[in-house]
Amino acid sequence: MTAERVYQRDFSSILPEAMYNTRARSQKARKIIAIISDVAGSRLDDLTCLDVGCSTGIIDNLLADHFKLVCGIDIDGAAVHHAVTHKLANEFFMLGDCPGHSFC
Repeated sequence: MTAERVYQRDFSSILPEAMYNTRARSQKARKIIAIISDVAGSRLDDLTCLDVGCSTGIIDNLLADHFKLVCGIDIDGAAVHHAVTHKLANEFFMLGDCPGHSFC
C-alpha cells in the first residue's frame, strides 16, 4: 500500500460520524440503487454487486435488499469487522486492498 493511502486502514476511526451515520449512508445507497437500476434495468435481484471500499457495510445492507448477492472489500479492519457482525444472509465481506486492480 502506498504511503498516501495508509490513513484508509483506520478511516472509520478517523471519521466515525460519517462512516457509521446510517441516515446518510442510506441516502447514498438509494442513489446508488437508482443509478444501477437506470443502467441495468429494474431486475437487480439476479445480479451480484461488488463494493470495493465497502467500509462499515451499511450501504451494502441496503444493496442486499435489491441484489442476489453483495460482496464487500475494504482495507479498514474495524469497518470490515462491523460489516461482518451486521451482515445479512446474502452478504460477504473481506479485508483486503485493490489498488489499481481490475476484476474484469
